[in-house]
Amino acid sequence: MTIALGKFTKYENDLFDIMDDWLRRDSFVFVSWSGLLLFRCAYFTVGGWFTGTTFVTSWYTHGLASSYLEGCNFLTAAVSTPANSLAHSLLLLCGPKA
Repeated sequence: MTIALGKFTKYENDLFDIMDDWLRRDSFVFVSWSGLLLFRCAYFTVGGWFTGTTFVTSWYTHGLASSYLEGCNFLTAAVSTPANSLAHSLLLLCGPKA
């Protein structure tokens, strides 16, 4: 038989508790945990599709394999770099309450 003495509740918040409280705030546009995880996957898919189609069209129209890296097509300004596109998309989630 084991006797446990002490406090059974934790007072310090870990990263999960902090994120959970942040997602439940009233000023946050609530997208839930699954929405937060799946949104970036969907955004990467759209960005990859635009980047791929831009590369193919630039190859056939201009004969340039690297035109999407050089910014010759206007679509690639927003989607050619996944990190930048994700950062811009996440800004939409943290805005003030509409």
